[in-house]
Amino acid sequence: MEIWHCDATGLYSDVAQNNTRNQEFLRGYQIADENGIVNFTTIYPGWYMGRAVHIHFKVRTYSGDTRLDEFTSVLLRRIPERHGFRSVALQRARPAGHVE
Repeated sequence: MEIWHCDATGLYSDVAQNNTRNQEFLRGYQIADENGIVNFTTIYPGWYMGRAVHIHFKVRTYSGDTRLDEFTSVLLRRIPERHGFRSVALQRARPAGHVE
């Protein structure tokens, strides 16, 4: 499994347009154990205008299949509130007309 997300300023590593080519921050991959489990430790993801706070993840199987998904959750919106810093950024990142 591979995961990646942007930094506090909304930039992803290893992206030519961001001038971060060949930098590998906030990215990682692991091979699952015999139970199919991986563990990652990272920081709270950054955000950029027009997108909710999110983490990308890619799952590859031994057969060569690849599945790309994103994890955007109510959990990612509640963590800042729980730790004492309410974020206007999280409100602005929600799409117009978004209903929970």
